[in-house]
Amino acid sequence: PLPTVHLPGGEAALLPPEPRLPEVPPWPLLERLRRARAVIGFYLSDHPMASYRDIVRARADTEIARLKERGDGRDATLVAMISAVKTISDRNGRPMAFVTLEDFGGTVEGTVFADLYERNRAVLVQGAVLEVRGRIQARDEDTPKLVLQSIRPVAAPDPATQRAVHIELPSGEGDAPLEWVRDLLSRHPGDSPGYLLYR
Repeated sequence: PLPTVHLPGGEAALLPPEPRLPEVPPWPLLERLRRARAVIGFYLSDHPMASYRDIVRARADTEIARLKERGDGRDATLVAMISAVKTISDRNGRPMAFVTLEDFGGTVEGTVFADLYERNRAVLVQGAVLEVRGRIQARDEDTPKLVLQSIRPVAAPDPATQRAVHIELPSGEGDAPLEWVRDLLSRHPGDSPGYLLYR
């Protein structure tokens, strides 16, 4: 039997049955996030780079939101995701690109000149996560931009293979062991979390 609803005046009306919705598998996380951003303008439940947080901490020396503070003409290293790519030709007819890079706190336009573009065109796609180094252009009140000097793709982290580095230092006088560890880790950055035990 169909459900009924009572209207003002004592009349009754039959309600049509609710349409049966098709059974569909849930969207993958990145698809849900992309669609949420398209509809409401920001990521609601998570960020597409959430699984890269440790890599960002290990490799980036600043965030996009802090580029202007760093200053015009300074270099910066970011780990960011490409949210848009626009390819054009330079004055010599060679392809180059403008990429929109995004991290947890902002976006910045990056210029990829022809030589760098030619070497990296395969990784300059929407959704790719890259480690980039570039020179900041932040003049006057303009939004900062980045002229990219190097590009390195960042593989998606695999929690099953990630290992931590544990360094134990004996107690002693002087800061030499800590300086040595700092210099060693600076020369050999990686994706694994590091733990220092100083007794």
